[in-house]
Amino acid sequence: MMPHRPADGSSAHQTGRFGTEPRNMHFKILLTTHSTAFMTSGGGESELVQVAELLNDSDVQADIYGIRSRPLRFYDAVMHFSVHADGEAIVRETVNQGKKLFVWPNVWWLNAPDPAEISRIEAFVQRAERLLFKSATELAHFNTYITVDPGKCVVVGSGISDRFSCCPPTRTCSRRSATSQTTCCASA
Repeated sequence: MMPHRPADGSSAHQTGRFGTEPRNMHFKILLTTHSTAFMTSGGGESELVQVAELLNDSDVQADIYGIRSRPLRFYDAVMHFSVHADGEAIVRETVNQGKKLFVWPNVWWLNAPDPAEISRIEAFVQRAERLLFKSATELAHFNTYITVDPGKCVVVGSGISDRFSCCPPTRTCSRRSATSQTTCCASA
């Protein structure tokens, strides 16, 4: 999934996370999830925010769907977190508008889903260009119950967000972090 420059040669500008500097963003992606995802905290919501931060730090414009996101036509692709039934409308609209769809199933079953749920999920993920998994174990677990084209499946290590940096803002760093050239915890 390499970022690409639009055919017209244009680039998007966005305010950086820590200031107002313009950033050249060539690939624009909208991150979505099902409508009730933030009603209970299960970790997936934090993961969605972390992926948005990491993509933005990599010069991919990643917006989380909500009041501050742009219309779907603005984006090159949608990354949808979850295979929950409440997300089907946004997935359907994404496909209907001809956008690339990446699905991050983000599911771990303690018990086998019932056959109707398996059929629904298989139809749901059939629409995706790629299915993204954070580990080979998560992919293997998903494939235990859901039949998918192996060519669609990609294991993507999401890295570590800078918000977990060990340094307070007043210190200089001496250890390299996974997402930046800064290093951690040497005195300023």
